[in-house]
Amino acid sequence: MRLVSEYLGKRNSLESQNLLASQLFGPLWNGETSQWDQLELYVAWVLEFREIYVQKGLSERAITTAINANPDVGFVQTIRQDSIQIREALQRLAYLVGWSEEYIVDWDLPLIQQRVGQIIQNLSLAQRWAAFESTRQKVAGGFGKEILNWIWSGQTSLRELSSTFQRAFYQKWLSLVLEDRIVLKEFHSVGHEQRVKEFQDLDAKILRQNQSNLSGFLRAKLQTSLRTNEIQTQMLELRSQLNRQRGIWPLRLLMRKCFDVIRAAKPCL
Repeated sequence: MRLVSEYLGKRNSLESQNLLASQLFGPLWNGETSQWDQLELYVAWVLEFREIYVQKGLSERAITTAINANPDVGFVQTIRQDSIQIREALQRLAYLVGWSEEYIVDWDLPLIQQRVGQIIQNLSLAQRWAAFESTRQKVAGGFGKEILNWIWSGQTSLRELSSTFQRAFYQKWLSLVLEDRIVLKEFHSVGHEQRVKEFQDLDAKILRQNQSNLSGFLRAKLQTSLRTNEIQTQMLELRSQLNRQRGIWPLRLLMRKCFDVIRAAKPCL
């Protein structure tokens, strides 16, 4: 009984909204026997149409056409045919001027009008433009195509063209050389730098070892020379002079009598 009571209450509520539902859904509304999936599609369509209406700023005529089950869409076909003809005309214009066919086809109408107006206002420059375009096509058909694309796309400027060309030329030349020479092609800078570092370390190690050997050899030679009788005699005289406070020989006399031992102790003097 409770379920029956709830059903009857909802049915009465639904019937009370018949007038409003009929105004909103029209012939799609059949009370409780309505096709709910069709109503959901209709609501989704209304929301989508409203979004387009607001976004595109459509006129009242769009609403009148939309609510008509069998609207007259002949004007749409006319507009479609006109748009095809306009597109073909723009493609023809682009071909005659030397642009790509799709250059201005997808532009907004104000931009197209502005661009075409600029062409009309500068018809006196058509001969110069034709000469430029002829030269451009010749360059585009030769080896300078890549450089022309850099300038045409704004990737580089005419002021930097010379340096850019030199850099591109040497890069291309190096690529060809590397391809022809297996030694250069298989060259790895990381391994090369590591090998150079290893040789530098070995050179430094050998230099330190030679310095140590040379120092040892000179010390041994010094000790050997200091054991000779003549050196021993001069050593005694030198020590005697170093320990004196008076009667010290003049430097000239000291160097003459003790020259060998002084040279043995300080060979660079």
